[in-house]
Amino acid sequence: MTQIEILPVLRERNSSIAFDPSKTVSEDDMQALLEAARWAPSGSNGQPWRWMIARRGTPEFDGIWNVLMPGNQGWTKFAPVLMIAAAQTSYTRPDGTKQLNRTAFYDAGLANMSLAAEATRRGLNLRMMGGFKLDEARKLMPEGVEPICVIALGATNDGSHLPEDMRARISAPRQRKSISEFVIA
Repeated sequence: MTQIEILPVLRERNSSIAFDPSKTVSEDDMQALLEAARWAPSGSNGQPWRWMIARRGTPEFDGIWNVLMPGNQGWTKFAPVLMIAAAQTSYTRPDGTKQLNRTAFYDAGLANMSLAAEATRRGLNLRMMGGFKLDEARKLMPEGVEPICVIALGATNDGSHLPEDMRARISAPRQRKSISEFVIA
């Protein structure tokens, strides 16, 4: 995994596609994830992150599921929670003028990482996906809120309920670039 000691929650975080269809996410766990995200840093403390949250078995879940690309639909139907992570891309200055928030996506990413870390700490899995229909997801958002990714959230299992090609993905070793590959010298 890692040869350098880091926070266990960072080392243990994973993005599995094997969601346990028999488990739910408690309201207490959901509130704790959102509380962790609430404390993420943001430019000028703007906190531009937004989430549309839906539980399996609701029309809202189906609405989010329908914006996913087919490759993500096969396994996300087992996740107890789907979310659209988004960013409020502008803010109103004290003088009343609108200002583009150029760090909104970065800030929302930090909040998503806080969600992921707290999910891991609580024994939950959070997988963020870019494979969704952006124009369709925009229709689900208020004006000025730009979708970034779709998140599947829940407990994992061995994936035995998934097709063979998906089970192979679960058992593949996690890979990460070496530090020298992403540091500009």
